[in-house]
Amino acid sequence: MVEKMNILIFGGTKGIGKEIADALKDKHNIYVCSKTAKIIQEDKFKSMPCDITNEQDIKAVISNFLLAWKRIDVVINSAGVVLLKPFLEYTSEDIDSVFDTNIKGACLIATMAIPIFKIQKYGRIIHLGSTRSFTVAPNKSVYTMSKFALRALNKSINLEFNKKGIYSSMICPGRVDITGVNPQLVSPKDIMKALEKIITLPNNINIEEIIVGGML
Repeated sequence: MVEKMNILIFGGTKGIGKEIADALKDKHNIYVCSKTAKIIQEDKFKSMPCDITNEQDIKAVISNFLLAWKRIDVVINSAGVVLLKPFLEYTSEDIDSVFDTNIKGACLIATMAIPIFKIQKYGRIIHLGSTRSFTVAPNKSVYTMSKFALRALNKSINLEFNKKGIYSSMICPGRVDITGVNPQLVSPKDIMKALEKIITLPNNINIEEIIVGGML
């Protein structure tokens, strides 16, 4: 772990991703990308548009990141689709939309980040999961399936690459209140405490899963 890190955040322009980017940008070099991101090229903060279901978009982001800062220490994947319906009401398009972002996108990010980490002999991927990565709930079947699959991806990365100094973690919050005013729900600050715990670990230590609030 280095004191000042180069951190790439997918899905970092709204919701939890934006909260993460805002909390980290005073301490680290931050590169944010999402479908709605604007092109920003500052010394310590950069952003560009990216569709994580598009392989070429991710390649372009990683290429620009490396041109700017030479090294990637942490990749945070906070992009995700939540689509809640009774099971029989999901269409083929609905299923594609959820899995393309939540799983295909996560896999593409990992397959492009890990070769960089192998060269560096170190790197961390942090996925934003959910308590639905562990349990099911009404009207969340397809979303839950995607989060179960994300947990399997997380474990698979660790199984194959931990010995090479490459680590994957999941932060799995319950229901989140972005405003941070409802003490019964998970706040962005709660998620940031978990994330900061992971990124400040020594380079030879990993926490695979952290559950934040919610009910299993």
